[in-house]
Amino acid sequence: MSNEYVIHELFVCNCEDISHQLILTTWDFKDGDITLDLSIRSNIFLPFYRRIWISIKYILGIQCNNGFDTVILKHDDVLKLQKSLEEYLKLEADSFVKS
Repeated sequence: MSNEYVIHELFVCNCEDISHQLILTTWDFKDGDITLDLSIRSNIFLPFYRRIWISIKYILGIQCNNGFDTVILKHDDVLKLQKSLEEYLKLEADSFVKS
């Protein structure tokens, strides 16, 4: 079963650092299922031992702020995100009517 993405948008944080990204992808599966995927990415390159320590703290439930879990969107990007989400809802509604 193959699938394809119908909508694929990349949003870069307002701070202009291209490693702070929000990626929106809508997948259209051959069985008619429409899926929305929102991914927030921040590329933080740390030495191996620091990543292990952060992982241990995560497993133990210790809060740490070593990465970004937010992306600040520009006004134009908010409008683009809104348009993409409306497109997704339309695709999902069309898929629901077909089944």
